Order: sequence, then C-alpha cells, then structure tokens
Amino acid sequence: MTLNVLSRRTACMAALLLAAFVGHIPRAWASDQELQRQQQTTVTEMIKHIRTSLLDRYAVRSLGRLGPTARRAAPLLREIIEAGQGSSDYLYEATLAFGRIDENPVPTLTSALRHDRWEIRVSAALALGELGSRGSSAVPELLTSVRDGDFRVRAASARALGQLQPYTKLSISSALLTALGDKDGDVRREAIYSLRSVAVPTDEMKAALKKALKDRFVQLTAADLLRRIGGADEEAVEILVREILDREPNNAAEALPKFGAIAQKAVPQLLAALDEKDRWRAQRALEGLQKLGPLPEAVVPYLVKRLRHDDRTVRREAATWLAATGLQAQAAVPALLEALKDAEGYVRSEAVEALGRIGPTDAVISEVRKALDDPEAWVRAAAVKTWEKIGPSSEAIAVFMKGLHDKDDYVRICARTAFERLVGKDPAAAPALLGALRDESPLVREAAAIVLGGAAKDRPVRLALEAMLSDADARVRFAAAISMVADGRYNEQIKDALTELLTHRDEGVRGGAVYRLSKVANRDPVLLPLFVAALKAGENWWSYEALRSYGPAAAPAVPELVALMDSKEDDQILALLVEIVAHKDVQPALAPETTYVKYWAAQHYNSEAHKVVRDILLQIRPLK
Repeated sequence: MTLNVLSRRTACMAALLLAAFVGHIPRAWASDQELQRQQQTTVTEMIKHIRTSLLDRYAVRSLGRLGPTARRAAPLLREIIEAGQGSSDYLYEATLAFGRIDENPVPTLTSALRHDRWEIRVSAALALGELGSRGSSAVPELLTSVRDGDFRVRAASARALGQLQPYTKLSISSALLTALGDKDGDVRREAIYSLRSVAVPTDEMKAALKKALKDRFVQLTAADLLRRIGGADEEAVEILVREILDREPNNAAEALPKFGAIAQKAVPQLLAALDEKDRWRAQRALEGLQKLGPLPEAVVPYLVKRLRHDDRTVRREAATWLAATGLQAQAAVPALLEALKDAEGYVRSEAVEALGRIGPTDAVISEVRKALDDPEAWVRAAAVKTWEKIGPSSEAIAVFMKGLHDKDDYVRICARTAFERLVGKDPAAAPALLGALRDESPLVREAAAIVLGGAAKDRPVRLALEAMLSDADARVRFAAAISMVADGRYNEQIKDALTELLTHRDEGVRGGAVYRLSKVANRDPVLLPLFVAALKAGENWWSYEALRSYGPAAAPAVPELVALMDSKEDDQILALLVEIVAHKDVQPALAPETTYVKYWAAQHYNSEAHKVVRDILLQIRPLK
C-alpha cells in the first residue's frame, strides 16, 4: 500500500489506520532503519509536492525541521530562493530551510543578502546566524547588510552578527553601536542583544548604552547590559531617575532595579519628588520607589496628606500605596481609621486592606469588625481577608461563617478561602463547619464541602461528606467528592459525582471541574479514566493539562487517546500522545501504538501546531 504523506489529514489518517491495524504496516517499522527509510520517502514526496503544488510554505518549513536528512531538497530550495517568486512567508521559510539542510549554504545565503526581496534578505541573515562556526565567513557581508535600507533586514543582520561574534576575529562592535542609533526600535533592541557577545566592552559602548537608557524601546535591555559590563554608575542612575519622573510611561522604573545596590542612590531624588504639586510625577516617583523594595517610611506623611484629598481617586490611590508600605506605615493608622468612614466604598476597602498589612491594634480590630457589615461588598470582602491576617482566632470561625452566608459571590469566595487556610493549619476547626453542610443554601453547602477537604481523614467529617454525595445539587456532590479524593479511598458514588461535572455539556462547568480535580489528583491512576472522559466530552485546555501532568503514568490511556485522536483529528491529542510515548519505559509496552503515533506525527508536517510534536518526536528516536 502506498501512503501519500501529503494528502489531506482525513485521507492520510484513514490510510494509516487501515495499514496499522489490518496488518499492512509491518512491526519492523519500530526499527531505526525503517523509520529512516520512511523519512526519506517523506522528503521525496515533499519535493514532488513543492514542484507540483505552488507556494506551500508548510512543506518547505518541514524540510527545514528535518535538517540534514532532507539534504536532497537543497537544490530545489536554492532554485526557489534565486527565483524569488511567491508569498513573503513562502520565501522566508524556503530560505531558512535551505540554511538548515544544505552542506555549504554560506555562498548562496550571502548572495541572498543582496536579493531584491526583503523577505529573502531577512531569512538569509537569520539562517547565517544559525550556522555557528560554519557561518563565520559571512560576517563581512552581514556588516554591510546591517545598514540595509529595510529595517527588518537591519534587525536580522544585527542578530546574526551577535550569534557569529564568537566565531570570528572581526570586530562587530562598531557596526552594532551604529545600529544602536537606528530609527527603528527593533533594530536598536537587536543591537543591544548582540552587544552582549562583545568580549571586551569599551567606554564608547558604555556611553552608547547610557544614552539608550532614554529610549523606552530598549531601556530594560540597556540597563541589564550596563550592569553586566560594569557601566551601572551614579550617572546611569541619574538618567533613569529623570526618565521616571519627567517622561510619559516607559520602562525606566522596571530598569532601575537591574543596577543592583547602586540603584538605592535614586531613593532621595524620588522622595524629593513627592513634595511637588504634580500628582502624576509623584505617582511615577512612588512606582520607582516600589520597584526598589518595600516603600520607605518617609513616604507616609505624603500619603496621609493624599488620603484626605478632595478627589476620591487620589484618596483611594493613597490607601493602596499605604497598604504597599506595610509595617512602615504605622503612623498612618489614625488617618486610615478615619478613611473607614469615607463616602466612597473603594476608599474604605483599600483602607481596610492597608490596616491589615500594617498590623493589629484594638482600635483597628474594632473597626474591621464593623466593616464586616459594610453595605459595599468590596469592603466586606476586604474585612474578611483582613480578619484572617489580624483578627483574634477565637472569632475567626464566626467571622468566616458569616462570610459564607453573604449575598455576594466574592465575599463568599474570600470567606471560603480563609476557612480553607484555617482548617489547613488547624484541623480541629473543621467540626464547626459540619452544620453548614445542612444549610439551606447550596452555595454554603458547596463551600463547606470544599473547606472540609482539609480534614477529610477525620471520620466524622468523612461520614458527613459521604452523605453530601446524595445532595440535590450537583455542584455540592462534586465538591464533596473532590474533598474525599484527598483521602485516597474511592467508591462508585464518588466517581459518579466527579464524572457528572467532568462530562458536563457546559464547557465552563466542565473546565472548572477538571481544574479543581487536577489540583488534588496527584497522578492517581484511578482518576486517569475520568480525565479521558472529560476530554471525550469536549476539547478543554485543562483536560490536556491534567493528562499531561501524568507523564508516563498516562500510558494506560494511550489506546483510548489514539482512538480519540482518530475520531476528532485533534492536534493537541497528538501532541499529548507524543509526549507520553517519548518516555523510554513506555515505548516497549506500547510498541504498536508508539510506532503509529510517531509515524503519523512525522508525516503530518502541514500544521503549525506540530512544531512541538516534531521536536519531541526527534528526541524520542533521532533520525539521521
């Protein structure tokens, strides 16, 4: 039987299925020699396809990925490059592929640097950069093309020069410093990346990088390289401080910490900016200070003043910054307590958060207790979270239980999360929740079942959760089942409760269920079929991730996944299968399926999704 590896997916899969499972594909396929022969057949078919079907960029891309194995296709690719006909993507892929498969691609690629089409010049430069020591003779041509009229060619040439610098005695720093002044941001960024390869940095290079600190496109990379080469001094800090304070949003605040200890020299200047009337300049100063570590105590007087501003947005921002200051903001406690009476709910919620980070006092706890009854949900949620940090533990259960009964979803989530952490630290708190399993609200019962998972090994708790498997609400049943999974003992009722939502027709419900189960599954073989069932119910990212987390332990599911891949023609299942059979311990046990998956993945090159598949495939069994 002849397999046309370039046919459409359905035809190819039908042929492979027929051959693999009716006996036309011999078991000898498992040998390296036969796989190599099949790969050469693939190359032949690709060449034929490229000659008869115009402009298939996927085909030329796949030739490049096959590397030297596809060397017989080099003359064809040379013809394509020299003809220069076709789409941008097609020519780009053809030139890159040629560089990867030809034995001596430098003459053709350096000639391509002078081609009329920019696509070919770009990919020629990138291909030369990939050649390592074999591409060193192309450096003179690249030093010319880094001044090309097209910015894309200049950027690619700058990158290639950096890649080839270790293999040449020619100096590239002058050309790269010139590129650092290019009008295009991509060229400047590539120039800085390539300057990293320069062995001995010069004063000229340091001066150029300091100038680049004013360039928002390259601030981060310039600061990082300055630190590496010892150019991060007070002058460089001063430049970044001016950029932080005087320019519109840029990356200077992110760049400053890259200088290390000397960046602390910026603190006095940034603090001085807080005394000015320019609100936005002060905001940028705070952002710069925050990047350098915890906000210093010196910012507190400014923020307290802002906390009493007429503008509610300013007041809210001040409370947020005080929360970021943490214990250093003790002096702001009276102003924050006053802010709890603010007419704006968001100001009150931020004030509660800030008080929780500063630390407990009797006055603070009293005000947070009042905030639990605030008319705004955001304030009540902040109060629940703050109570977890500073509230007396003797009242925690009552506070969190009140939160579970709140009418707002977010408040209930905060209370449930706080309860989970409480039970995790102190399982003795679990019995207090048993009554909530009988609450009239399914939302409360669900939350209680989730929280009790931290104490599922306790017999009374487990018996209560088992009773919840018969709850009228599916989400409550699922929550109880999830909590019992942690105990490691299963029965059919638990599996039924899990399967009900794992295969739910609503993708959102199904995805959430898979996500929650995957967090406690711990690669349990009993749960593996449930994740496969979820995948059958519909494509869901969490289903793939859950199965992927099993690694070689997912081997028992391979036959079922192969059948599912065939029925759905699903690229992601193919990728998952290749990852599973990549493990050496799996291959002997699943020889027919392993061989089938490898061969199918190798043949189907006309899909961008298969790049990862093919990379893994070549790791499984290198093909020469």
